Amino acid sequence: MGTYVDRGRNLRGRLMAGHAAWVALGRTRFASGDNPWPDEGNPPAEDATTDETTIDSEMTGGDLTYGVPYKKATATLLVKPDEPSGSIAFDGQHWSPSTEPDAKHLYFKFIVEPEDFAGGSTEPVVKTAFSQVTGYRRIEVHLGVEPPDQFPGEVALRRKQLTTLPGASLGRLLYYSNEQLIERNVGERHVIELILLC
Repeated sequence: MGTYVDRGRNLRGRLMAGHAAWVALGRTRFASGDNPWPDEGNPPAEDATTDETTIDSEMTGGDLTYGVPYKKATATLLVKPDEPSGSIAFDGQHWSPSTEPDAKHLYFKFIVEPEDFAGGSTEPVVKTAFSQVTGYRRIEVHLGVEPPDQFPGEVALRRKQLTTLPGASLGRLLYYSNEQLIERNVGERHVIELILLC
């Protein structure tokens, strides 16, 4: 189901649309390691009182060389239900962008391209974040993430860069959802979409 956390609750509503959103993926599976739930068929219930530090500490399984991956949103839009012609299809329903003052839902779209995290001698080291992630079990939405000074404008980061490099910030955790394993093919585009109630 997912939940807003208490510390991010004051950013709900139209204010969310004015902040850059990032997704962080936890309980990751790598080619060389995994961090499964104690009961894989029954992910634990979310806890709205949990803070960023606790969640991040739980997310560091698998190959710690890569760390928790973060990706900046491609789209953050206020939306409204629009059957049957809405341009956004999500969870069996159609939606359209909304400029109405009483819009009650916010749409997030995160696109991970294979080349985003391919790495290489001329690329920032942060691009190794997703390169070996073959699955994940926790989806988080953060607002106000700030890339480090040495990687201005970067849209693909690791938690290590956001906690250790000058100018960087993890922002504020808004929402998270514990899931059964979601697999990812590292050679293909991977799209994550969410629609949250404002």
